[in-house]
Amino acid sequence: MKTKRKNIFKSLLALTLALIMVLGVAPLNELAGIDFASLFAPKAEADGKTYKVGDIIEFGSYPQSKVTDSSLVSALNKASKKWVSYGYYSGNGSYDIMVQGDWMEYADFTYNGTKYRAVTFSQYRPYWTDNSTSSGTNQDYNGYTTNNIYYFKYEPLKWRVLDPSTGLVLCESIIDSQAYSNTIYSYGTDENGTAYWNDAEHTHYANDYATSSIRAWLNDDFYNTAFSSSQKASILTSELDNRAYSTSYSGYDSETTYDKVFLLSWSEIQNTAYGFPANTSSSSARQAKGTDYAKCQGLEVDSSNECSIQRLRSAGSGSDDACYVGSDGDLYNPYWYVCRTDYGVRPALKISNLASAISEPGSNPETLLDTDGDGLPDVWEKEGL
Repeated sequence: MKTKRKNIFKSLLALTLALIMVLGVAPLNELAGIDFASLFAPKAEADGKTYKVGDIIEFGSYPQSKVTDSSLVSALNKASKKWVSYGYYSGNGSYDIMVQGDWMEYADFTYNGTKYRAVTFSQYRPYWTDNSTSSGTNQDYNGYTTNNIYYFKYEPLKWRVLDPSTGLVLCESIIDSQAYSNTIYSYGTDENGTAYWNDAEHTHYANDYATSSIRAWLNDDFYNTAFSSSQKASILTSELDNRAYSTSYSGYDSETTYDKVFLLSWSEIQNTAYGFPANTSSSSARQAKGTDYAKCQGLEVDSSNECSIQRLRSAGSGSDDACYVGSDGDLYNPYWYVCRTDYGVRPALKISNLASAISEPGSNPETLLDTDGDGLPDVWEKEGL
C-alpha cells in the first residue's frame, strides 16, 4: 500500500513540475491555445511499437522444431495420444486415380505444459498425389523413415511485415509442404494443349486457386491449428486478386476470393513496397528455409543453400501449372505441377493491429522470445526469474 501511494505521489509531482515549466516559459496569452489533456496524455508509442517493412513479429504457433533430446523423446513416447489421419492422397501413377489414405498420421498433445505434435507414417508420401507411396522420397532424404514416431514442438510463428498500413505479413519460414491440388484429372484440350482439372466433373482447371485444396488447407487446417480464438479475431478478411500471372493466360484466371490466410501472388512477390525486387531474378529477399516439421512432411531442400521452393497462388502457363519461388529466390511460372507434394507453404495474412497482435501470450518478440529453446522467455532469464 505504501509503495502504491508513493508511486501516485511521484506521478502527481511529475505532472505539477511539468505544468510549472510550461507556465514559466510560455506567455499567458499563448497558454489559452494549449490542449492540456493532450499535453499529459500517453504518447502513441506507449500503445505499441511502430512497425516498418521487414520487421519480424510473432503471432500464432505451429509444430516446427524436432525434439532430439532422447530422454524427452522417451517421456513423450509414453504420453497418451489420439492419432488422426492426414488423409494424404496417392494413386497408381496415372491421373484420375488418386485417393486418400491412412498411412500417415499425427497426434497433438501437451506434456509438462508444452504442446507437441507426434508424426508417424507406414509408407512414404509420394512426390505427386497421383503416384503410389514408395521409398526414396524427400522424407527419407530428410532423415524421416517409416514406422517411427517423430515429435515436433509447437513454437511461435514468425512473420515478416510487408505492409504496416494494412497489417500484411508473410510467414518468415516455410512451415509445411502441401500440394496445390490434391486431385488432378486429364480430359480434353484447351488453347495450351491437354486440359487438366481438379474435379472429376471437369468444371475447374487444376490450377484454379478459388477451388484449390491448398486454399482450403490454409483456411481450415492451418488456420484452426495455428491460431487461438482471440488471434483469429485479429485476422482480417483479405480480398484476393486471383488472376493468372500473365494476361496471355487469362483463360486460367480464378475468381476473386475473400480469405483469412493465403499464398502471395506473382505480382505481390515482386512488389518493391513489400521489400521484394521488381523482377524474376534470384533474390535473398524471397528465399526461405523450411522447418523440421515441413521436412518431415516431405519438403524438398536445396543442398547448396538449405532453402526450398515456395508456392504462389497465381496460375501458370498450363492448366496444371502454378507459379512458384525457387530455392534461390527466383521466380518461375511454367511447369510447376499442382499435384506435387514436396513444395513449401509460406502463408500470408493481414492482422488488424500489429501492436495488439504481439500482445498475445507467447507472441511478443521482444518479451517472450525463447532463443535457447529451454521453454523460458529470454527476458525472464535475464531478470533472474
